[in-house]
Amino acid sequence: MLRTTTAAVTLGLASATMVAAVGPAQAQAVRTPTRLHATSVTSTSMRLAWRAGPGARSFQVQLSASRTMRSARYVRFNRTAGTVSGLLPRHRYFFRVAVLDPRTHRRVSPYTGGAFPSRVTASMRTPSQLRVLGVTTSSVDLGWTASAGASLYRLARSSSPTFEHSSYTLSRRPAAGVTGLTADTSSFYRVQAVTSSGVALTPYSDSVPSRTSTAPATTPAPVTSSGPVDVRAGSFNVMTASGDRTEGNRLPWAQRRPAVVRAILGERVDVVGVQEVSQTNGQPERMVSGPNQFMDLKDGLDQAGGSYALTNENSYNCVNPATSFRCAYEYRGASGGDRIYYDTSKLTLLSQGSYAYPTQNPTTPTVTYALAYAFFTVRSTGARFLFTSTHLDPPDRTVRVAQWHELIAEVNRLKGSLPVINVGDYNTQKFDVITQAMLPAMKSAGYGDVLNQSYATNPVVDPRAQTTVNGWVNSLNRYNRDVSTYSYPHNHAKTGNSIDWIFATNALPVKEFEMVSDFDPSTLQVSGTMPSDHNMISATITLP
Repeated sequence: MLRTTTAAVTLGLASATMVAAVGPAQAQAVRTPTRLHATSVTSTSMRLAWRAGPGARSFQVQLSASRTMRSARYVRFNRTAGTVSGLLPRHRYFFRVAVLDPRTHRRVSPYTGGAFPSRVTASMRTPSQLRVLGVTTSSVDLGWTASAGASLYRLARSSSPTFEHSSYTLSRRPAAGVTGLTADTSSFYRVQAVTSSGVALTPYSDSVPSRTSTAPATTPAPVTSSGPVDVRAGSFNVMTASGDRTEGNRLPWAQRRPAVVRAILGERVDVVGVQEVSQTNGQPERMVSGPNQFMDLKDGLDQAGGSYALTNENSYNCVNPATSFRCAYEYRGASGGDRIYYDTSKLTLLSQGSYAYPTQNPTTPTVTYALAYAFFTVRSTGARFLFTSTHLDPPDRTVRVAQWHELIAEVNRLKGSLPVINVGDYNTQKFDVITQAMLPAMKSAGYGDVLNQSYATNPVVDPRAQTTVNGWVNSLNRYNRDVSTYSYPHNHAKTGNSIDWIFATNALPVKEFEMVSDFDPSTLQVSGTMPSDHNMISATITLP
């Protein structure tokens, strides 16, 4: 948000000739900037640029919705361009710029001339696709498609379709839960984007009706009833659509999507971490129905009868989360190509976010590796847990080790006393020397491999999973139909040398681990379309 100056100034054209109390020689030596203009706008931001004379290194932009610069706001920049955020959609803003002394931050030039440039901010898209994600006897969970640039939403609820006597819920993400409702009661919902002070940024969305569940005739057991519950968790590197091409058994995303959907639905996973889904909205020709790959996969799951939601639908951590072009950073919880999908009939999302690793590979500066995380409640028992998904740097082992240590520190910070399930593509198999230190480090932090693998040891000593299905197959298949080339076909007691892992809190029982691959056991040849160059992995883990 721009800061408002506390100094009393005389507004209007006369202020254009005012300068700070400096000597005449200094004032004459600093030229007023020229060619001030807006290079781009979004619904809540405006990028400005100008030219400056020799020696000018610090600048102050004055901006107002009034031509007289009434109630102006100010922001400093240390270069001849910058983005002003916190604006209202479809508003005209006037702006001018002056040079500051970089040490004192006092103005040492007049502001740019009296014919102030102006620009109108873009309109903000009204939240769309408002939908009911789940109901109980006393609550309704809803989600919607985010409005680019919005950071706060107001969800209205009323018993009337005309929304008389509405109540409101605020949410910083495109989803919200309404609690404290009466069983078997109808309500209507609509949502709009607002500012932190409650000013509407968009009209309300179309409304949707919902009805809470009917209360049973007898008193039900409390939601937080004691007793263990199984959670089916998965990890799946589905390969980015940005690298689409047809090569041997490798097909473009639109042709692979049904096979990816079948793998996820076939495993009936409650939650799955997916890696390498493209977040760009700039390749619609490569999608089936969604604006980007992670939304396109969600569409595929829904269209095939699934009830999955994403924990975060923002593409980028930018003021405009739909694009990375000239990104003005704003945390949106976006996690790059790492996304978490969950079955809304089984789990309730409590909160979510992302963590960008401080260590990134300098040879690939446009690629950011992150940890996606979410806190869930199991609907049937009230059990809570932390789920995380990641993709560690492939080319550089030193970077990968640093990121792995950063992951452990962040998960330890997040988890509190909750059990943890951590999945992802670690780009590291058990014969890689770094697992000699990192697998014990994970176990010491409290969450070990669900197979209990250890460095350079095969078969596993003291297996953790009670049952394994196709555990002798590697997760990385490189689009090779011949499973025998990446497995132990003659010794199923061994585990595949996989780079994809599932870790879980040490005390949690693991009932089953499965390497998901649709192959003929007699020929060891994969059937149908190969969904990715990785196989999905899943595990059934029992929470207390």
